[in-house]
Amino acid sequence: MGAVVAALFLISAQVEVEATATSESRAGQAPIVAGTESRAFVAQVLRPVVELHLRERGVTLRLAYGPRIFWETPRPIDASGPLVLHTAILRLEARASRTVIFTATAEGSLGQPDYTALPQLLGMTQGALPRIARVASGTIRAALAARVTRRAQLDVMAQAFRWQSLDTVDPSSAATAITSQSVVTVAPGATFRVDPRDALGFHVAVAGAWYSTGVRYLNVTPTASWAAQLTALESMRLSLGASYARPFGATSDAQQRATVLSPVGSLDVDARVARWERVLLQLSAGTGVDFFFDPVVGTATPRGLARAAATLAVAHDWQLALRGDFGTALTSVGAPTPTPTPTPTPTVMQDLTAYTVVGSVRRRAFDNLSVELGGVWGDRGPALTAPMFAFHQPQLWVFLGLVASTRNLERPAD
Repeated sequence: MGAVVAALFLISAQVEVEATATSESRAGQAPIVAGTESRAFVAQVLRPVVELHLRERGVTLRLAYGPRIFWETPRPIDASGPLVLHTAILRLEARASRTVIFTATAEGSLGQPDYTALPQLLGMTQGALPRIARVASGTIRAALAARVTRRAQLDVMAQAFRWQSLDTVDPSSAATAITSQSVVTVAPGATFRVDPRDALGFHVAVAGAWYSTGVRYLNVTPTASWAAQLTALESMRLSLGASYARPFGATSDAQQRATVLSPVGSLDVDARVARWERVLLQLSAGTGVDFFFDPVVGTATPRGLARAAATLAVAHDWQLALRGDFGTALTSVGAPTPTPTPTPTPTVMQDLTAYTVVGSVRRRAFDNLSVELGGVWGDRGPALTAPMFAFHQPQLWVFLGLVASTRNLERPAD
C-alpha cells in the first residue's frame, strides 16, 4: 500500500529539477591535516549539485546530491589525487491540516573531507578536529507541530546524529581513540502565544550519546523560552534552563563520578537596521551556554558560544557579509583532562576552543551567475583555562567563488 501511495504521489506531483555548480579558488595559510602546523597552500573546490523538488497538495519534497571535489597543493597525507566528499540531503514538509505540520530532514556525507570541510560536518565551533582520511556522517531530524488552540501549540522534535571514521585504527590506540559517536535526542514541548508579539515556550530535551570507547552519557535539559517581536524590524529570543548529565557504562572511576548539573541558556537578537530604496542592512547576534557532546575528544561539557553577523545589500545585486563564530568548553566533564605528552596522539588534538570569521563581497552578475570574493580567518586551541593557553592552528586565506545555476539566483536586496 505504501508503494502505491508513493507511486501516485510521484505521478501527480509537480516536479522541478535544478542544477547548480560552485567553483572556489583558494590561497593562503592553514593546516593541511588536523594536528599539523599551518602551511601555505593553494586549493580548488568544485561542487556540482542536482536538486529534485516535488510538490503536491501540501507536501513538499526536496532531494539534493552533489560531490565536493577538492584539489590542494601541498597534498594532504595519503592523498594521491583529489579528495571527494559525497553529500546528499532529503527534506520533507507535509501539512496534514491547517493546524498540523510535519517536517523531516536527512543529511549524509561519505568520503574524504579536507581540513576546512570538517567544521561543516561537525560544527563551526567544534574544537578538536579528527586526523582522518575517510569519514561517514549523517543526521536525521523530524518535527511535528500541532496547534491545539488559537494561542497554544504542542510540538515534538527527534534527532539522530552519527559520525564514523572509516580509517583503520592503530591497535595500540584502539582502546582510547574516538572513531565514532552516536547521539539521539527527543524534545517534546509547548508554546503559548501571549499576544501578537510575545510567545512563551517550555521544552524538555532528553539525549543519549554513545562513543566507540564504550563511554555513554544521558542528558536531560528542561528549558523555558521567550520569543518577542520587539518592533517591526527587531526580534529577540531568550531561553533559560538547566542540563543534567550523567555517564553510564563508564570505564573509569573518574568518569563514573562525573555527574553534573549545569545552567544553560541563550540570547539571540535580529534586527533590520535600515532599509532605503536600494540598500538593506541586517544585523544579528547571539550568545549562550549549551551542553555539548564532543564527537572527537569524547567528552560531555558545558560550552560557551557567541556569534555575530552583518549583511549589507546594495542596489539589488551586491551583498557584503561578515560573520564571526566562537565556542569553547567551559569545563571538562565526564572524562579526565588529557595529560600533555611530547607528541599528540595520531587521531586527535585536544582542542576545546575555536573561532572563525568569514567576510565576503558577492555580485549577482547575471540572473544565473554570481561572483564572490572573500576571506576566512580562524584558529583553534585548548580550553581557555589551560596553562600557557595559546592558539596553534591558524588559518587565513582568501577565496574567489563562482556560482552558476539553472534557476534565477536570489537578489540580495529583495
